[in-house]
Amino acid sequence: MEKEFLEAIDRAIAHLVADFQGQTSRFWNERDMHWYLFHYLKQDPLFVHDYGTELIRAEFPTRAVYREEKQKAPSRGHYDLVILDPTPFTGPPISELPPWASWEEYLPYVRVVVCCRGQNMGGQDERHPPKGGLGH
Repeated sequence: MEKEFLEAIDRAIAHLVADFQGQTSRFWNERDMHWYLFHYLKQDPLFVHDYGTELIRAEFPTRAVYREEKQKAPSRGHYDLVILDPTPFTGPPISELPPWASWEEYLPYVRVVVCCRGQNMGGQDERHPPKGGLGH
């Protein structure tokens, strides 16, 4: 499944790049690019589903909580984009959680199949299956 998700991300990025190169004035900021990328991902048949949540998530919290030297309290990091494994959403315990439950209640049960962290320097980006601590 992760190979198919990575290929879908690559296709969506190719559409985004073509749009950007064709009409750069349509993109005022990074958020505009995010919206187009999400639009193209949502058009991919791989992401058409009947689950109670979206499998494509922006600013998804990490499971690990970090504390930097200057921080008073620990906090979570975030991934720019993740693709969630649809399997846990089809049964308990996720299907039994109320819709208003916080992400803190969902995180222990959610599996991240692919996470992306965009880089603005040098046009590099990272698309990879998550390693340790994300729901394996």
